[in-house]
Amino acid sequence: GGAPGGQGQDRLVAKALVRLVEDSGLGVISDIDDTVKVTEVFLGKDAVVRNTFFEEFRAVQGMADLFSTWAENAPGTSFHFVSNSPPELLEPLRAWLREEGFPDAPLHLRPLKGKDRATHKPRSIEQILERFPGRRFVLVGDSGEGDAEIYASIYRRYPGRVEKVLIREVDASRRVDPSVFEGIPESAWQVFTDPAAVKRAWLAAAAAAGRLPKP
Repeated sequence: GGAPGGQGQDRLVAKALVRLVEDSGLGVISDIDDTVKVTEVFLGKDAVVRNTFFEEFRAVQGMADLFSTWAENAPGTSFHFVSNSPPELLEPLRAWLREEGFPDAPLHLRPLKGKDRATHKPRSIEQILERFPGRRFVLVGDSGEGDAEIYASIYRRYPGRVEKVLIREVDASRRVDPSVFEGIPESAWQVFTDPAAVKRAWLAAAAAAGRLPKP
């Protein structure tokens, strides 16, 4: 480069550019239980224990395909899993997610002890948002626990940072009360049962915005 400072200057600029790429673009933060993995939390403790420790993990149909769509069509997307699962499930979950075709992602699991257990999920999500201040995030969860409330609260507290809140309806008995999203534009949240419908809607919106990679 002809600018004063020579190679050292060039290296600094290159470093800044790499940081810029990492810090912009799309991020996906997802729950695990009943969002991507069938755990049936809404059926109570016996179902959770059975699905976690006595039966092979089962994927929620269509979710790996949805995540792969983000990875392929929004290059540079970062993925993060935040879950109330205990830390001893870290390696089994990581191996299972890879086997099922989910993109590589760090897992933030709930500690067994400590005062932060109750606020683990919102706190972990906030830390990710603060670590990547230039990224916009899709928050993916389900209606079996309090994901809709947590995500709506984060949407309000971090204006302009959440691209979309996606909530999977786990059962007709566990519907999401739309008033949870009061004051949040309808285009910014979606309750779904079929991940393929989310995939189609996302691809259509991305194409309309000119954000899909050129073939």
